[in-house]
Amino acid sequence: MSGAAGQVLSEKILKYGVLGASVIPDSLATIKAAQDREEEALHPKPAVEPAALPQTKQDLLQLLKEVGDEQAEVQKQSLQLINQLVSTPHLQLGNVLDEVRKLDLKPLPLERHGITESQMHELLEPYMGDKEVQKMVEKCETKSGLGSMERVKKIKFNTLVDIHEFMALKLKKVCEDVAGLTDDERAKLTPRELEIAAEVLVGVQVEKRFKVKNEDIELAIEVNEDNLAKNERFRKVQEELQIRMSTMMNSLKPPEARRAEREEFISKVRRVASIQKSTKQFMDLARKELVAEKTTYNLQYEGLVNLTAQHPDKDVDIIELRLLYDTRYRARDPEIDELWTGSRLDFQSFMTALMFAQGQPDAPMFPLPPVPPSQFGTDRIVEMQEGMVQFLQNHIEKVVEVPERKGWKPDLALALVQGLASADFEAQFHLTAEDMTIASFDRMQELQTNERFMQASMQQQQILQHIPEILQSEVKGENCSVQ
Repeated sequence: MSGAAGQVLSEKILKYGVLGASVIPDSLATIKAAQDREEEALHPKPAVEPAALPQTKQDLLQLLKEVGDEQAEVQKQSLQLINQLVSTPHLQLGNVLDEVRKLDLKPLPLERHGITESQMHELLEPYMGDKEVQKMVEKCETKSGLGSMERVKKIKFNTLVDIHEFMALKLKKVCEDVAGLTDDERAKLTPRELEIAAEVLVGVQVEKRFKVKNEDIELAIEVNEDNLAKNERFRKVQEELQIRMSTMMNSLKPPEARRAEREEFISKVRRVASIQKSTKQFMDLARKELVAEKTTYNLQYEGLVNLTAQHPDKDVDIIELRLLYDTRYRARDPEIDELWTGSRLDFQSFMTALMFAQGQPDAPMFPLPPVPPSQFGTDRIVEMQEGMVQFLQNHIEKVVEVPERKGWKPDLALALVQGLASADFEAQFHLTAEDMTIASFDRMQELQTNERFMQASMQQQQILQHIPEILQSEVKGENCSVQ
């Protein structure tokens, strides 16, 4: 499938919902994360003293200002170092580290306040729709304040991509230099010193090679953000830069710490696989018992509540696992590669990221995994897509007959309806909804212009969006049907 078709498909999914079953691949993990956020919002349990965490929106804005100011100051110091060292012949990592150690590097704001990155994410989550907070977050993330728009206009798009490929090449050499250090030499390095030194050393080499100021490169990235996001060369080199930097920083950790982190990662991947397996078994059995009229929807909802309680861990996030796998283990650890591939987590993390990207343009996105040739023609896929709509509609019509539905949580109700519809789909078509979605990717060039297929995709999304109001509807059947 072409990259262009994949891009179109991504846009269609974001607009109309996930193709096929509209199933969240790791539904219970996602639900559990949502429940944990809800619970922690009611009963915060910070790892540091409560007074160290922002208690109000103004406190949070002040913290973000500190983060932004500190980042701007470090960027300014880094650029000054690049200007200072750009004329130095035969510059080595050791020389740059010596200069970095002379800087007045204060502890980072989050460190000063004793706030972890995960806590910061949790603090920001309630303000995802707050324009003032999001504007401050964007200010923290921008690095272009010192660039010249006049000079940026002279940087060709392809040159910008070439620069980043050159960066990756030079960062590889820095990684090799770090790997060549003795254990004692690495023990004396701090992650922050190494990160700044690597950026400065690579920045010096870029400026020498391309005669372009590093601050202009940062501004050019923001100016060309949309086009860069669609450029396959740029995406690949950004991924390589991220992996190399992460690998280099990880090398500073003692071997026993790296072994412990590896075991923890394996444990989390196995836990995701366990959650997926138990979810599927639950939905398959629930479907059979509902068909045989041996149970009720409310009993199955209560069963789903109990099932989520059996997975109390709060640290299973498939997107974070994917980022860690890509930057630390992929193609470098055969055991983990086999475990990851066997759990089909490349595709599941890809789909999960697409869903969470709705309304969150800065959310992580992953490339489409290789898609095998589909054994189904376009008409058959359209038929299956329409079948899924009918399965969803059937369960919605049954849910509105449940007197207890007003006490249901929308997230769990959504998972129940999706899971039961997926089980119906597999029973009728002898194919998992996930496999049908994969087949849709391979046929996307034809499907994206198929009116029936797009209509069914929109209907799926509309049905699922109606679930919260269906749960609270006063009259049976009110708002339960999507035409």
